[in-house]
Order: sequence, then structure tokens, then C-alpha cells
Amino acid sequence: GMMHKGKSGSCLMMKDGKMMMEKDGSWSPMTNEMKLTDGSTVMTDGTVMKADGNKMMLSDGDYMMMDGTMKKGGMMNSEKRDGSVMMKDGKMMMMKDGSWNPMTETTKMNNGSTVMTDGTVMTTDGKKTMMADGDCMMADGTMGKKKM
Repeated sequence: GMMHKGKSGSCLMMKDGKMMMEKDGSWSPMTNEMKLTDGSTVMTDGTVMKADGNKMMLSDGDYMMMDGTMKKGGMMNSEKRDGSVMMKDGKMMMMKDGSWNPMTETTKMNNGSTVMTDGTVMTTDGKKTMMADGDCMMADGTMGKKKM
């Protein structure tokens, strides 16, 4: 499991359109807005008011840590999302129906980036990058370094 430091309400998560709060390992619905240590405020509908006045909206599966760091799509379960791709031991793998399979064809991500079977990523603006071992990319095209 994930180790959390013993803070009350160690993280918030948007689940099925509702804000949930984790406390002592169990999740319960968030009943009032929470102030985070970085000065931002999270509303019960998933709106985040940053300390600088910027507003953003959490989408389903997003985590918000108490220090204001956000984890897109919950890195904890991102590995189980269909359409995620990952470089593993020099081979590109793709998540399908909850399990990793070798990637057999060039795949277009939701943000328009293209991922080749050798780990080359072509972004919409024509930039080319290479995925390194352990790199993971969500179906929406966001990159996440997998903590090994």
C-alpha cells in the first residue's frame, strides 16, 4: 500500500463527480471546503482556488495532496487505465482491459501526440521525444515517471 504521513486528511480525490477525503486510510465524502498548506482551497465540487487566485477544476480520478500538489488521474491507479502506455525493459507496453500487453502499432493519444512502438513520441507541434525505461504515458497524453 501507499504510506501516508500521519496527517489528518492526507489527500483528496475526485471520484464520480464527488470530492472524497482520505483520513486514516478510509475515504469519506468531503463535506466542507478544505484549505491546503500552500494556501489553495478545494471546494466540495472539485473546484480548486489557488492562492494566486487562479481557479481550476479537478476531474475524475485526480488527487490533491494537502500540500497542494495535484496528481492527475490518480497515479495510484493510472497503471490500470486503458490506453496508458509504458516503456518497460526497452519495450513499449500498452494497458488494455486492466493488463499490460506489448504495443503492436503506433498509437494516437487523446491530446494528439503519437507514440511509436519503439517509444518515440511525436507531439502535435512536431517535437520528438523518446520514452525512457519506466516512463508511463496516460491515454490523455500526460507523462508520468513511474516510481519504481
